[in-house]
Formats: sequence, C-alpha cells, structure tokens
Amino acid sequence: MRGPLRAQPRYAEPLPVTPGVRRLGWYALGLAIAGLVTCGGGALLGFGAREKWRKLQCRGNLDQIALLTIMYSGDHDGWLPPAGTWCDSVVIPYGDSTRWLRCPSARRAPCGYASNASLGGRNRGKIDRLESVPLEYDATGGWNAAGGPELFAPRHGGYGYIAFADGHVKQQRVKDLDTLIWNP
Repeated sequence: MRGPLRAQPRYAEPLPVTPGVRRLGWYALGLAIAGLVTCGGGALLGFGAREKWRKLQCRGNLDQIALLTIMYSGDHDGWLPPAGTWCDSVVIPYGDSTRWLRCPSARRAPCGYASNASLGGRNRGKIDRLESVPLEYDATGGWNAAGGPELFAPRHGGYGYIAFADGHVKQQRVKDLDTLIWNP
C-alpha cells in the first residue's frame, strides 16, 4: 500500500532569475517610460512646450552661427565672409554639421537663416555699434541667402531671432526692425 496522500502544490517552482534577466526587465521598463514621455509629452506638458523648445533651438542655432562667423572674422584679419557664400564660408569649414542652419520651425528649408548683405566682405573692426547691427537672422531665402529686413521671417509667435555683430542673439518683432542698423 501506498503512504498517506500529500497535497501537491498548485504552482510550479519559480524559475531562477539571473542578474542579466533582471537588468533586461529594468531596461524594458525604462524604454516603456521613455516612450510614454516622448509620445505623450506634448499632451502632458501642453502644446506650448513644443514651441518653446523650437524657440530655444532657433536661438541656440543663431548663437552658434554668430560664433562661427566671429571665428571666421578673427581668422581673416577682421573681414566678414562674402554675403553670397556665408553658409559655405562659415558653417562648412568651422562647424561640425549643417544642422545649425535649420530653424526647427522651417524644417523643409535647407537653411532657415540669412546674412545681412550690407556686411558681406566688410571688416568687422570698422563697424560702429556692433550691438545694433544684425549679422544673421531668421529668414526666408534658402542656402547662402543674404539681404535685409525684407527677408526677416517671424516664425516664433510673431517674433524672429537676430544674431547681432557683437555676438548676442535677441528676439525681435517685425515692427521693431527699423530701429536696427541694417547698413552701417
């Protein structure tokens, strides 16, 4: 005869969990959270957050472009790049990529900025009031675009950004463009 009947457990023994499997689980959880934040971030933070990010990105691009232009000027005895080839003269040799030339609010354009045509080929050291003279700015026109206030594009809620000849970047409205020195 057999011995007394024992109750069998209703569940199986748990599988051993190795540290690699445990790490993989945390990695998958992290990816899921990152996906939720990325996809639903606009809805959670409000749609204004996306435009604020674009403004910051545009301002940062113009900061970088102004810095590269000033570096070019320093390497060429104070002379600014020719207006018709400023992208080729400044961003290609001095920058690590052409991504600085794309305004996030003008993604389809190869270049979302223009250079002040009156400064092309001029000596930066001989320009008075550098803080009031636009160097590069939010604009329509494309690659190597150069001109004046007629190209200015207020893409960011009625404002656009302008990098000045002294290197600072400022948000500007169309109605205030006539207060700037476009042809020093």
